[in-house]
This record gives sequence, structure tokens and C-alpha cells, in this order.
Amino acid sequence: MPMTQIDLPRAQAIATEHGLRPAKVKGTDVLQFTRAESVRFQTLSWTEFVTDLEQRGLHVYESHGWLKIMK
Repeated sequence: MPMTQIDLPRAQAIATEHGLRPAKVKGTDVLQFTRAESVRFQTLSWTEFVTDLEQRGLHVYESHGWLKIMK
């Protein structure tokens, strides 16, 4: 299925619906969504997440509830 770029309020709604939170993989700049606390991830506030996306020129894409962060 094709991925479609979505706006951040829609991404937040989908993430919340699926129990996901924005996070950064510890020790990297990789952003993704996570369901649970983990030693691998540093969860971010939505404000931090949006700021990081904008600074890096990244966008959220969606396909049938599956979210991906890309340029």
C-alpha cells in the first residue's frame, strides 16, 4: 500500500488511537513511534517531536494506520 504524507495533528490522532508515542532511539537521531517504555527509546513530548521533525525536514507518512517518518 502506498504511504501518504499526513499533517501532524492527524499523525498524533493515529498514534494516540494505536497507543503510540513519539520517541528517539537512544544514542541516535532516529525518530519513530513506540508503544512501551524501553531502554532503547527516549520518549519525546509532542512539542519536542514536532520541533525535531521541522528542524530536520522530516514528515510523517501513513498507510492503513501504520506510521513512518521520512524526508
